[in-house]
Amino acid sequence: MKKISDDLTVDTAKNFWKFKLYYMRIKTWTINCLIFLVFVAWKGPTGLRCLFGIKPFEYDMDVNYLTGVV
Repeated sequence: MKKISDDLTVDTAKNFWKFKLYYMRIKTWTINCLIFLVFVAWKGPTGLRCLFGIKPFEYDMDVNYLTGVV
């Protein structure tokens, strides 16, 4: 029997096939976590683009500070 994950294949008829499966999982989870962390570091609410970007912060609502009406 073979376990297939996209383009990765593990042949379960061979010895120590679980080690290869664990390696595949660790590899894919590591890549996914790194991509997520880079994405958050760049585009997150306190990311580099937000902190050091050249686009000024603009809002599209006016608030009357006396009455609180938006």
